[in-house]
Amino acid sequence: MIEARKGQVVVFLTPWGELEGVIGEVEYDRIIVHILKEDVPKYRALKIGDELKTLVHTRSGIKKMLSMLIEKTEKYIAIENAPTIPENQKREFVRVACDFAIRIEGENFATEGQTINLSVGGIKFKANQSKGISIGENIILEFINCELEGMKINGNIRKTDDNGIYVAQFFENNDMILNRISKFCIGSVS
Repeated sequence: MIEARKGQVVVFLTPWGELEGVIGEVEYDRIIVHILKEDVPKYRALKIGDELKTLVHTRSGIKKMLSMLIEKTEKYIAIENAPTIPENQKREFVRVACDFAIRIEGENFATEGQTINLSVGGIKFKANQSKGISIGENIILEFINCELEGMKINGNIRKTDDNGIYVAQFFENNDMILNRISKFCIGSVS
């Protein structure tokens, strides 16, 4: 998804030229774009399912995406709110850099380490000792001497490298814990 907001200008690159519109509403899966009256005849040539090269003028510059036309009326069109990065690199949650002390426990090990970054969905960290930590292993992380002190969260090791750096995805069901992480992340980027 892109950082689209109501009132931003959208440009669609079509075989017959550029078409402009203004974002009227942004939903999770779609962006409603209001059509300029003078461009209505050009929009009529579009069909549901057409893939549109789309430029959205955002606060941080022009974002490009390939999006599908999913609805069309005389006053607006709706396009899918597509990711601007490859799907395999898409992040669902805001990730913030942080340097917190943590304890990491697994079935056959216990060590300490430092966070590198954190999101509601997971964590990247450096372990002081990497012996026994392997991909696929379930772990319990505890934050120490930081804003999230005392909080424990369940995760699963998803990636590692030769330098003792790991990525774990959280599989926590406790809303209170996830809300606390979310508030920390949001506060860090505000």
